[in-house]
Amino acid sequence: MVVGDESQSMRPRHPVGFASCPDGVSSTVRATDRTGPTFGGTRMLAVPRGLARYGGTREERSEATALGGHFDELTANAERRWKVGWEAGPTRLRWATLPPQVGDPAPVAILPDHEGTPTTLSALWADRPVLFLFWRHFGCSCGMDRAARLRAEVADYRAGGGEVVIIGQGEPERAARYRELQHLDVPILCDLDRSTYEAYGLLQGTTAQVLFDAPDAFLRCEPAAGMELAASRHGTDRALVDDPWQLPGEFVVGSDGILAYVHRYGWCEDYPDPRVHVAVIRQAAGRL
Repeated sequence: MVVGDESQSMRPRHPVGFASCPDGVSSTVRATDRTGPTFGGTRMLAVPRGLARYGGTREERSEATALGGHFDELTANAERRWKVGWEAGPTRLRWATLPPQVGDPAPVAILPDHEGTPTTLSALWADRPVLFLFWRHFGCSCGMDRAARLRAEVADYRAGGGEVVIIGQGEPERAARYRELQHLDVPILCDLDRSTYEAYGLLQGTTAQVLFDAPDAFLRCEPAAGMELAASRHGTDRALVDDPWQLPGEFVVGSDGILAYVHRYGWCEDYPDPRVHVAVIRQAAGRL
């Protein structure tokens, strides 16, 4: 809660057609005696809960089965939300008020992370600049592309004195699995009602912004086209979930809580140049 695609593409590389971006059950535990990715000085160790299905006690296997059923229910609900959003079409296309700009205080929110732990955004940027990446939904192919780019970029952001946090649309259970599947060693915060997306001035995109390389039936937002695509993705890690039209955004917030950089995507794959992020992070960290 705020306190203060479909798709990507009808590309040959995706046999089922165009995109929409994947999802995720891994639990991350704090570790003091083993090596793992770090955040805020704390080592983090990814522990896939699903591994209990392949061994462990009867109680552990029973718990894993229950977790799997709960995850499937969450995904089914998210798929229903996607279908409702598809039939409605994009509706939030204009700002009612001027959105936050460089030099403005960053909106503050309290969101659960991928472990379900409530996290205050201002606590994350208290000691260093933070790059917040607001994600497309977890079934969208452009999200997978962004994850691959982030894996290659994150070391440079940290070397520049910053940290990286993803904000996504799913519940902690789905965020944890997405994090595991995409091999991401950064936290994912969960903004299911997208109120924090709105607070940062992120709009939905038109069909052309989200589906620019899809067949005309999708550009016309025909219900049958959307339902057919959703059926083809059902039961996969690329199931169409949550808001079909939400555009991403990337923001650097300094340790003073002021927005140092704002990049609101103009279309689904409007990825920023990582050199800009590095320069802004270094500047905000006082390393220039």
